[in-house]
Amino acid sequence: MSLSGKVCLVTGATRGIGKGIALQLGEAGATVYITGRTMDPKPGAAVGGSIKETIAEIEARGGRAIGVQCDHKKDEDVKRLFEQIQQEQNGRLDLLVNNAYSAVSYIFESIGKKFWELDVSAWDEVNNVGLRNHYICSVYASRMMVERGTGLIVNISSAGGLRYLFNVPYGVGKAAVDRLAGDMAVELKSRGVAAVSLWPGAVQTEEIMSNLSNMPPQQRRVFEQGETVEFAGKAIVALASTPVSSLLKDKTGRVLLTGDLADEYCLRDAGNRQVLSMRSLKFMLSHAGYSWLAGFVPTFPKANQTGFIMSLSGKVCLVTGATRGIGKGIAIQLGQAGAIVYVTGRTLEPVNSVKADGDVAAIGGSIKETVAEIKARGGQAIGVQCDHRNDEDVKQLFEQIEREQNGRLDLLVNNAFSAARAIAENRGKMFWEMSPDMWDEVNNVGLRNHYICSVYASRMMVERGTGLIINVSSGGGLSYLFNVPYGVGKAAFDRMAADMSIELKSRGVAVISLWPGAVQTEEALAVVAAADADPSRVTRPIDRRMLELFRRGETTDFVGKAVTALAAQPVSSLLASKTGRVLLTAELASEYGFSDVDGRTIVSMRSAAFLLEFYGFSRLSGLIPACIKVPFWLLPLMGLICLVTGATRGIGKGIALQLGEAGATVYITGRTMDPKPGAAVGGSIKETIAEIEARGGRAIGVQCDHKRDEDVKRLFEQIQQEQNGRLDLLVNNAYSAVRLISESMGKKFWELDVSAWDEVNNVGLRNHYICSVYASRMMVERGTGLIVNLSSPGGLRYLFNVPYGVGKAALDRMAGDFAVELKPRGIAAISLWPGAVQTEEIMSDLSKMPPRQRRMFEQGETVEFAGKAIVALASTPVSSLLKDKTGRVLLTGDLADEYGLRDAGGRQIQSMRSIRFMLEQAGFLRLARLVPTFVKVPRFFLAIMGSKF
Repeated sequence: MSLSGKVCLVTGATRGIGKGIALQLGEAGATVYITGRTMDPKPGAAVGGSIKETIAEIEARGGRAIGVQCDHKKDEDVKRLFEQIQQEQNGRLDLLVNNAYSAVSYIFESIGKKFWELDVSAWDEVNNVGLRNHYICSVYASRMMVERGTGLIVNISSAGGLRYLFNVPYGVGKAAVDRLAGDMAVELKSRGVAAVSLWPGAVQTEEIMSNLSNMPPQQRRVFEQGETVEFAGKAIVALASTPVSSLLKDKTGRVLLTGDLADEYCLRDAGNRQVLSMRSLKFMLSHAGYSWLAGFVPTFPKANQTGFIMSLSGKVCLVTGATRGIGKGIAIQLGQAGAIVYVTGRTLEPVNSVKADGDVAAIGGSIKETVAEIKARGGQAIGVQCDHRNDEDVKQLFEQIEREQNGRLDLLVNNAFSAARAIAENRGKMFWEMSPDMWDEVNNVGLRNHYICSVYASRMMVERGTGLIINVSSGGGLSYLFNVPYGVGKAAFDRMAADMSIELKSRGVAVISLWPGAVQTEEALAVVAAADADPSRVTRPIDRRMLELFRRGETTDFVGKAVTALAAQPVSSLLASKTGRVLLTAELASEYGFSDVDGRTIVSMRSAAFLLEFYGFSRLSGLIPACIKVPFWLLPLMGLICLVTGATRGIGKGIALQLGEAGATVYITGRTMDPKPGAAVGGSIKETIAEIEARGGRAIGVQCDHKRDEDVKRLFEQIQQEQNGRLDLLVNNAYSAVRLISESMGKKFWELDVSAWDEVNNVGLRNHYICSVYASRMMVERGTGLIVNLSSPGGLRYLFNVPYGVGKAALDRMAGDFAVELKPRGIAAISLWPGAVQTEEIMSDLSKMPPRQRRMFEQGETVEFAGKAIVALASTPVSSLLKDKTGRVLLTGDLADEYGLRDAGGRQIQSMRSIRFMLEQAGFLRLARLVPTFVKVPRFFLAIMGSKF
């Protein structure tokens, strides 16, 4: 591969990867400009490296190099660098490699520290050179490349751009560097210039090799088998040797791995050693310590996103109370899925005295019958006669499983219940009219026994480090049902799952509370049959509605399918998003894609359509999609301390208004304290406070310029002092670049002044990091809190301009990396994407917009809708957010569906994932009307849309 005649620039090339790249480019015939802060060698330096040493090595290999002393923290140095290349090479620059990085020592010194434990200067230390400088270099380089109509920009990034690595500033910076390549590619592709992000693997840099002996064995092995510093250079030479027209077809804007390029271009490292892609299964096995297994795997199979279908073969399960009803349905489904199922009950032999008059004592059901049905479906079952009122029976049950299964128990289903007959006989009685014995009748088996079973099961599961406990509960845990002992027992049962999950999660054991709907048990069907035989027995409207509910209810096997679906998931997945929660069978059916045994779709009891039908509004219910659900949250924010940055107008003001109305004490910031009569858009701290107070809320205004670190520091010191260290919610919303974005619309990034980066991202990214540091220090002290970053779809795809998109992608990643460090401390971090928002600026320019864009905003969200979404999140227990939302990007439209939110005037806001929304925005209005709002593009498709690989 020859690069003869090409002009290349490698920033930060005095040692490490940058030096290796420069050596390979020089050896391939290119004229290589190299930069660094150190011109002359420093004898005795721990690691060393200088411009002159790199030049000498390049020239020793027959290459040509030009060294430029440049501190990439200084914009003036960078500007002079490109002026020199422009002058000496007559405007030619074929390749820019953005490699300079000044934070290696800092990262090593701060390993193990959380972001809030670091000084806020950590952001600048890591990302001034490693991100901001790369943007500035790319601006100057692009101006030269665009002029000639060809060129290539390579950003040296890492796997830290995908997952948490080292610390938060590092990961956010690398994600932004990857996004920088993606967004630059959008603007540069039509000008003949390609931009890619390159991920080397584990590289044997000078710093790494000098510390090799101090590393743990597994980490040492990774680097011992890693890439030399010149291997990335070989990959870049291969890219630079490829016609740019070819790169523009299939590589520009993507993240490329050196190991994958090695396969594509047949590259070898020093000593002709093959370097494995980090996607290679062989690589993964080898670095996980399974070297013997890796030896059997070819290098070419690589990881993809395909899931695995799991059976329950070999798993040991226990279902208590499985002679009939829900317990029997669960046991049958588990057995059919291949599990070894222990079933318990009081009745061993069949009882042939079934009646059809609703007498629950005569329903029948036995251990032998359940075992026989499981075996008839090809499963394995072991019946154990057990009276769950008798502690000795329960103890012997678990001793038997312990003995027969060598201590293995994968799943316990707490289902046994002995009070069905007592509840039926006392229907309509108040609790003081019943015998006090009713408490024991309902809750000795239905609550106390489940605790005892869970104790014995947990001892076995903890020993093996894995397991799942499912409590079969009901909606009686939420509101009054049947009688007082029943509802109290179910609420306690749900709480049992939550509290057990706290103690068991660290031991690898998940605990879930499961709510079936109206289940067609033998008892329920007998009651329905009796009512059909004698309608005069049914006098109350509520009884008629209940009967209809059971006629169309779930089969017992449907509950079994839900349990089987959960048991088939890796416990690690359940621990991440479901343990400690209440789950509904119908919602699990939607999630895992199963229906009832007769093919029916079961509607969630949270569905508005379900509730309307239950209360007699059948006609209205037919108009409501099943996806619209009543929210679980109904808690006010009374007593919560919240901070919304940038709240004088727009989305920030809308959020502050909603939080104040919900009862929170809201701190708001802005640069303008007093109203400015005649201002085009207006907005001030005092106006926002007045509106919050007019709604009965409480607000505290703090004048703060978020470009000034000292102002930000004083803001948090004030909250710390006034609220005794309490801050429950931080909303990172401040943004100072709206005008710049509007004025620069249509301009390419190289046509803008380099100050555009700072204008967009000093407040909109860097400041959010600093605010989060100070907020996290307060939240960590109290062990709870929520941080919400206001982002946008610009975090996924190109929008407005390069600095905007890179900033939003970094902001989304910031939430993800915050979550890694904050989750163990009880703090959630989320990135929120509103849709098209009717801000003051937008509405003032509405008449000037093209028809399609105008329609989008006319149908868009009000500024308060994002506030409603944040109130919903802030009303949700943080423990719940930590299970399934922290670290994620959430859409206001999706939260509206989840929490049952409506915008002003009761208007439904469609998710931007909605097919109807997309069709409307594309102008296909007639077709859009035929599509229900709940039909959405899957979330994984958004990930594919934004994929950099």
